[in-house]
Amino acid sequence: KIGDYMAENPSCTGAELGKIIVDSFYDDCDQAGQGSGVTLSVTDLSKMDKFIEAFNDYSKDIYELTENGGNFSAVARNINDAENFGGNDKSSGYTNMVDLGGIINAGKESSSHADAAISALSDAVVYMKNGSDHTDATGLSVYYPLQVGGSSELGLFKDVALSSYYLGLVDKVAYGSVNGGISDYDNSGKVEEFSNDWSSDQYSASGDFLSYEAQISDEWAYADDYQAGSGKAEIKFDVEPGFDEDGFYSFTLSQDSVDSVDHIEGGVYVYDEENQFSIELGYSGDVFGDFESGCFTDGFNRHWFALPDGQYLPAYLQDNCDGYDIYSSPILLNGEQTNLRFAYFYNDDDEDDYGYCEIIDVWDGVGENGCVGRSGGDLKKGDVIVPYYYLIILDPESEVDETYFEGNKYKYTDDTEITLKELEDSDYLYCFFIYDIFGNYELTDFVKFTVKGKDVDYDMF
Repeated sequence: KIGDYMAENPSCTGAELGKIIVDSFYDDCDQAGQGSGVTLSVTDLSKMDKFIEAFNDYSKDIYELTENGGNFSAVARNINDAENFGGNDKSSGYTNMVDLGGIINAGKESSSHADAAISALSDAVVYMKNGSDHTDATGLSVYYPLQVGGSSELGLFKDVALSSYYLGLVDKVAYGSVNGGISDYDNSGKVEEFSNDWSSDQYSASGDFLSYEAQISDEWAYADDYQAGSGKAEIKFDVEPGFDEDGFYSFTLSQDSVDSVDHIEGGVYVYDEENQFSIELGYSGDVFGDFESGCFTDGFNRHWFALPDGQYLPAYLQDNCDGYDIYSSPILLNGEQTNLRFAYFYNDDDEDDYGYCEIIDVWDGVGENGCVGRSGGDLKKGDVIVPYYYLIILDPESEVDETYFEGNKYKYTDDTEITLKELEDSDYLYCFFIYDIFGNYELTDFVKFTVKGKDVDYDMF
């Protein structure tokens, strides 16, 4: 199709040819049933200088907000909620690529330069096509540390960053991830050095900072041993997690913690008391509450995603879309580790109708080298699926905290559906994962609940 167009239109412009490339790529993906996850755009590079100038002005405003944690928290929450690409979850790994328009719109209320930056971005992106999973994508994405990947990752980004102020913001977020906050961190001198280097003869066309490279590696060495984990978020409560007067598991954040919290999920586990381990079913977004009051309550409905043979699927929320959520489930497919992705279409209008699920594809996720696996692999009749769970070791004498547990083999058929299944009679654990704006989390005490038919008994664990 592209060759035919060029033969028929030898004087076509780059923008015109780009539109044909985007449309043909999207159409092929759509015909293969994968159009919902596609984004592709055509960018006029002659307009990028104007955008970079506008983005630098915007980034300066947001960087200066980091001196006030409360104001920056609102922006950070919006960035974490913006369109992002390549999974960015526990199951499939992190690319840390976030939509540029989403980053700018995240601070629209805090920067007088946001509108100009959005306008310049819109001028530069002359054509784009988005699938239904990315309706808010604006055509370009940029690195933002949703979860820090080490000093080399930050050093690589330094060579291509659009703005010294934006790089300073990224550095602050990375520091906050490793150290639990940024209240004691001043990197204004580093931002000035970034700016000086970009305007000096040290910067060559190849993109290398000559004498500055070694300095920067040392500066970001703090990120090399970082792993997101419980306890690094430093969450405080006005009301500690526990059962409220209505019998719901709930808590109230302190005002300082309200300013630093990004979102809250509920972890659900099958509990084996005799062997002192739990099988992680995944994280539920069914948590009620708001940041104005700081009060949050569990809304878990005791249903979980399952294969037709009754096996629960481990499931991790990957993306919130309009009317549905996308989940990623770690599985073994014909003996190879990958991820099964599915959409959960929920029903907010009927509390007795929990909605339905549709399988999207299988996807290898993000590799150890940071490269994103090609998405869109279709399941075929006869494929063997084995759920692949995280196994949490609760025995205090164990030298291992977490390992893996394989479920039973299930053979895929053309009419295989993922359903929402009521939890079977057993013991379960539930806890809150309270995530801060830097990607760390606080894990609350577990609640144990025992399901026996229609009866459910709750107790603190």
